[in-house]
Amino acid sequence: MSDPALDEPLMAELAARKGRSQLQDAMRRFRANPLAVVSLIVLIAIVLACFLGPYFLPFGPDDADFELISSPPDFASGHYFGTDELGRDLLARTLVGGRVSLLIGALATLVSLGIGVLYGAISGFVGKRTDALMMRTVDILYSMPYVFFVIMLTTLFERSIVMLFIAIGAVQWLTIAVIVRGQTLSLKGREFIEAARAGGMRDWSIIRKHIVPNTAGPVIVYASLTVPEVILGESFLSFLGLGVQEPDTSWGVLLEIGAEKMGTEPWLLLVPGAFLVTTLFALNFIADGLRDAFDPNER
Repeated sequence: MSDPALDEPLMAELAARKGRSQLQDAMRRFRANPLAVVSLIVLIAIVLACFLGPYFLPFGPDDADFELISSPPDFASGHYFGTDELGRDLLARTLVGGRVSLLIGALATLVSLGIGVLYGAISGFVGKRTDALMMRTVDILYSMPYVFFVIMLTTLFERSIVMLFIAIGAVQWLTIAVIVRGQTLSLKGREFIEAARAGGMRDWSIIRKHIVPNTAGPVIVYASLTVPEVILGESFLSFLGLGVQEPDTSWGVLLEIGAEKMGTEPWLLLVPGAFLVTTLFALNFIADGLRDAFDPNER
């Protein structure tokens, strides 16, 4: 026979869970992960530095200081992380470049989510021949090398920041489409879907109001994993000269310049590289925290 005194904490926890939504429960578990929380704070600090920091620096990203060309880090001159071959402040250019890289990462992820969630939900909900045809299309696109496809799009169309995030986002939606399709197949036979059908709700309304909201957990986790992948992909393409073009800059452009002068001016590689690596680590730790928070086995 169980002890009522021992059962009280358990009953209190169960009662508290009943009053919380799935999202609230996941956020509670996320806050209990110290590494994920610290990573989120670091990421917010980097984002704020990239978007607001350049306005507080004594030099703009395109201001040339001809007296301090290729200067190493020097606090006395105000160039805290040195200058490049044109005398431009490296910290200012790194923060502005981070703004571009983060925007491309966020916007390309939104594009991929918009396409993938809608595609996967329709495929799984409609089913039958439509589902088979849509999934075969995904398989064909999966067989194409990702980098080759993005390079082909960036070379066929005019190179620009907008074209870059469209090109990356247009090929990142495949995985989320498969994930959402699987979630949809498990949801469409549930009682609340049958009740919506019996109530005369149209298929599109069911997809929009019931299917898509119930795939939020996996979609959030996938989005957190996609952002660092897109940022790294943009940096790789810019490193190859196929991404952001001068006079615009990004972390990839700065890494390309820094790699060429690594032997004589190592700060040109180390500074943007440190920002990029720190951002990628923070995003990956956040993604791990979100994955654990939305894990059904942790509930």
